Amino acid sequence: MGWTRLRGEYLFGKQPSIENDLSSPKSNSYIASQAFSYQRSFSGGYLYFIQDIYKTPLTFVFKYSYIDPNIDMGENQVNNKADLSFSTFGFGAYWTINPALRLTAFYDINTNERTNFINGYDKDIKDNLFTLRLQYKF
Repeated sequence: MGWTRLRGEYLFGKQPSIENDLSSPKSNSYIASQAFSYQRSFSGGYLYFIQDIYKTPLTFVFKYSYIDPNIDMGENQVNNKADLSFSTFGFGAYWTINPALRLTAFYDINTNERTNFINGYDKDIKDNLFTLRLQYKF
């Protein structure tokens, strides 16, 4: 069947930021009037299933990832975009043309948390993504 790989990671903790931004503090852009006093408890992770097809240059990939930037808030409690959770299911294939050239086709199905308190987020936003990438190694 070829090589099978399973990769994953789980992340959690507390992140300091300002209330309407998910970015982490950056020392070179700290603004005293926007103190990083907002703490979010977050959770996230990803899981990859990678299957090489025996004696062919093809590899199939399946991916699931999610991020919940504020696990203390659930649906219809979230009132700013920085606290919305997102998940992604993706699938695709690699074609190793030669040792220095690889073509990747991948499709991501993105799903966002729904809330009635943020305009436009009362339903899932249509933001699925198709990627076609040619990589050259030198």
